[in-house]
Amino acid sequence: MARGAPWVVAALLAAMCADAQVAAPQWESWRGGPQNAGARACPTPEGEVHWTADLGAWIFATPVIDAHGVVYAGSYAGEVCALDGATGKRRWTIACGAPIVGSLALANGVVIAVSRDGAVHGVGADDGTALWKKAADGENIGSPVIGPDGRVYLARHGGLVRLEAATGDERVICAEVSAGAAVAFSPDGRAVYARGDGVVAIDLRSGEVRWRAGLPGDSQSPPVVSRTGDIYVSGSVSSSASYLAAVDGRSGRVRWRLPLVGRFVSAPLALRADGALIVVTNAALPQEQAGWDPAKDLSPENPRGRIRSGGDAELLCVSARSGTVRWRAAVTGPVHSGPVVTADGTILFGTALGRFLAVDGRTGERKWTVRAGLSVDGSPALAESGAVVFGSYDGKVYRVR
Repeated sequence: MARGAPWVVAALLAAMCADAQVAAPQWESWRGGPQNAGARACPTPEGEVHWTADLGAWIFATPVIDAHGVVYAGSYAGEVCALDGATGKRRWTIACGAPIVGSLALANGVVIAVSRDGAVHGVGADDGTALWKKAADGENIGSPVIGPDGRVYLARHGGLVRLEAATGDERVICAEVSAGAAVAFSPDGRAVYARGDGVVAIDLRSGEVRWRAGLPGDSQSPPVVSRTGDIYVSGSVSSSASYLAAVDGRSGRVRWRLPLVGRFVSAPLALRADGALIVVTNAALPQEQAGWDPAKDLSPENPRGRIRSGGDAELLCVSARSGTVRWRAAVTGPVHSGPVVTADGTILFGTALGRFLAVDGRTGERKWTVRAGLSVDGSPALAESGAVVFGSYDGKVYRVR
């Protein structure tokens, strides 16, 4: 048998290794990546609805998108579905036994879903096979984030845990992190930051706390980390006052704080490549005045129920360096959808009035609007092509290009 040239053998081996690896997702978790920036260097969609897919129940969880454009979405009916990126047709559906309320994550060919009962599910992305399930240890465990090492990180009731995507094997990284705390990672992948009572920096290898930054009030959004390692968070100090803050990633020193009197930060922050923070605030209204009724709005018997919250929103563009406001833009109706940003700075988000908006990142002026059947409260996901995918309380997943 003739032997191939060494370069041919090497090329074949390299191709085999490449095939064995799972290509990186286009949008892997709630805010797109381990720094929670909510941004992607992709084209801006033009506002054309490409397809919709009816999942039959309220959708709040942010979808994820794999390397081939397949969309994975979860619903309040307790199902996770795979949708063809070109047509929106279902590829598979799996029942998880309880409403999917945490946003999905995608790591190494495994879809990670968190259900309302606190259970964590690992599902094969190719065929929807149930690979593993971590039993519920209480509600309020937040949304999973994929770390720089490709593992799944989640704040459960035992602390911050790391899960192997393929097997669900779990290890507690730091017991001092509260259940449901949102996390983000340093650019070098050596530290993880948890937002709960202030901000905590944890050494990813040892699990030891590096520093704590004391910030008052409740956490209202996950931490966002810049390319230089600074951390941006929001918080509330009363029912009618909140703030933004910047924290030095090396020391934990609070660099600046921006008061937001009469407003509350109602959605995750986004961070543009040019160093601008995109912030959504709502008017501070009591729950009774806003029309909040958990028995009607979030009951299993009413999975399409709309959360009725009051007060018009305001979109802010804030300098991440100084904390000064560059511009403000009024938005009709409340907003709970975390904005995402494309390469040219365009801002995309949904509203509680069932509108999905594109806003010019330089001026705050509206570019286009897409109408959904009901509230769009979940954060959207951006595809490499520039298409944006989001879910609505009308039970549909929308792909807009």
